[in-house]
Amino acid sequence: MAMILEQAGGVATTGKMRILDIVPTKIHERSPIILGSKEDVEEALEFVRKSPISYVTNYLSSSPKHMDPECT
Repeated sequence: MAMILEQAGGVATTGKMRILDIVPTKIHERSPIILGSKEDVEEALEFVRKSPISYVTNYLSSSPKHMDPECT
């Protein structure tokens, strides 16, 4: 899905990195995903950054990792 979306001019991200840049290390690995047009994804990320939910803001503000331990 991410590849098709990006080919059509959209964005597919975890909030930290492109979905297509993820290199899985084990089967059934999970990650957050935000898909849409560039404008929609930027709006969604802005909404998430302003979220009072600590695990969301901690995920986005932590140093880039390819996977969040809570999502595996």
